[in-house]
Amino acid sequence: MDHVRIVPGWFESTLKTASLDRIVLLHIGADWYDSVKFVLEVLYDKVVPGGFVVLDDYGYWEGCNRALEDYFSEHKLEGISLRQVANTGAYF
Repeated sequence: MDHVRIVPGWFESTLKTASLDRIVLLHIGADWYDSVKFVLEVLYDKVVPGGFVVLDDYGYWEGCNRALEDYFSEHKLEGISLRQVANTGAYF
């Protein structure tokens, strides 16, 4: 637990100033397009090689799906294996 940091607060007011250098597990618990996209824009590049991104609401909320698809498209990310978990989540 010495290496775990939970950053409480609204995404827009905490993540840009959060002291996070490397992320092993990025858990995105947001369902709205803007929230998911914002988290990806700010934190995705900090996920270490071999790390994971988990999306709670992928497959359930359209905004989450579109945000991930748009992020991948805008950043020309290809070949990422997205794994669906039930109907309400995914990880890669």
